[in-house]
Amino acid sequence: MKGHIYTPWLTAFTSRKLLVVFLLPLLLVACRDDDELPDEPVINEISYDMASDDLKVRFTDGDGDFGLTDDMIDPPFQALNKDSTSNFFHYNLHVEPFIKQGGEFIPASTNPLALGYRYRIPDLTPQGQNKQLRVLVTVDFSEGIKEVRSLFAPDSASAATHTDTIQFKVTLVDRALNVSQPAYTQPKVFGPS
Repeated sequence: MKGHIYTPWLTAFTSRKLLVVFLLPLLLVACRDDDELPDEPVINEISYDMASDDLKVRFTDGDGDFGLTDDMIDPPFQALNKDSTSNFFHYNLHVEPFIKQGGEFIPASTNPLALGYRYRIPDLTPQGQNKQLRVLVTVDFSEGIKEVRSLFAPDSASAATHTDTIQFKVTLVDRALNVSQPAYTQPKVFGPS
């Protein structure tokens, strides 16, 4: 090219300058604190695998106060309330089965404590400054599913409903007693057990 002076150092300098201009925003984003997450648990994904009987719950908790230690049995985490009813806050993972009747899902039991599954997930609070949690909890639901499958047995009281479809509702509770919005698994059709 006539009138153009090729200067490799200038080209290299300009390339580096452009590289810094494009990479600087990426570095600033990478170095910032994690996303702002709400303090209450938020269920992001939930699934039930019929082959393994695993219930998987993926969730976040902004302040990381999720999980209970074995010695957390005093109020508000005691097993029973003063009136001898089960204390909702003694557990931090609640699973309730729903069955399909007349095209709609209804609780598998009219008594929510009669057929529901409650678990105490251990303390998951991370060490260090950033306490935000992004967690996948897998629950072996093989024992619970036996009871649920009995709802579909030919001699069960619910057999008259001719239902074979189930769905699970999951709710989480953190140590500050923040309760997540409930999340539901995809409906599953049960075959003969």
